[in-house]
Amino acid sequence: METTRGQRGHYAALSHCWGKEQLLTTTQATIAKRMRGIPLEQMPKTFQDAVAITRGLGLRYIWIDSLCIIQQDKADWEQQSAVMADIYACCYLNIAATRATGGHEGCLGARWTARDSLQWTEEFSSSVDDGDGKREPVSRKRKCKVKSFKVPGMGQDIRIRLAMESSHEALQTPRWIRMHMDAAPLLPRAWVYQERSLAARSVHLHANEMVWACNVTQRCECKALDGSPPEGDGWSASKDRIAKLGALNDKKALHGLWRTIVEDVSLLDLTYESDRLPALSGLAYRFAEYFPKNERYLAGLWEGDLARDL
Repeated sequence: METTRGQRGHYAALSHCWGKEQLLTTTQATIAKRMRGIPLEQMPKTFQDAVAITRGLGLRYIWIDSLCIIQQDKADWEQQSAVMADIYACCYLNIAATRATGGHEGCLGARWTARDSLQWTEEFSSSVDDGDGKREPVSRKRKCKVKSFKVPGMGQDIRIRLAMESSHEALQTPRWIRMHMDAAPLLPRAWVYQERSLAARSVHLHANEMVWACNVTQRCECKALDGSPPEGDGWSASKDRIAKLGALNDKKALHGLWRTIVEDVSLLDLTYESDRLPALSGLAYRFAEYFPKNERYLAGLWEGDLARDL
């Protein structure tokens, strides 16, 4: 681990679920050890995968919250949370471990999709009984490996596979994200909303495929998302609108977009409910740049449109 002390350079940032297992962290008791170095084999699998991606891009640095923020240290937390907007807004790439429920799962691996078919369930359950004619309850969801097939007659190893709509829906319909928790457990996390909104570019390692989202457009491996507006369904605050706050010269439009963001984040999950407002703080800093200097931010509300915000 390294402190930059004013150095400038490219770095990646990691968005990830901590999970229920003990994660590798930095505390006051371990910070000296962390500064001497962290053997790669001692890192959780998700961290190892993120390091591999960072190195593959030729980057030297990666920012991981559990390591770069001193845990159980209120002073360091307050200092780091105050600059959270800049950490993600300035990163070269945000690596989103979208498919992983915890740090020990990893974000690089075989693709899979969750099949939810009433017809398949009915057919399968009708062929399964306990010996006396009673049907055994069968889950309507199962994991299926995503297979690709080599295109014959090509000089290079080019493969094709079916498009998996789950990744598209997960990134395009934030208000219904809970429908995709199996394949994209990262996205319902409130802290991640801010991270993906502020980062200029993110790559999502979804269970089905990789998806690219930047301030201008989206792309995915099957090309179904190519050229579509980033992460917007008409109901939620899309990434491209947040990236273009300066173009919203109408103060009323800024307030309206902020209320949409608050609605979005209110639907998402937190381990500690007390983090609800801190999970918005980075976005609040960005909005403050475009509101009048004397307009106060009041715990998730803006003084200039307080009646509507309430």
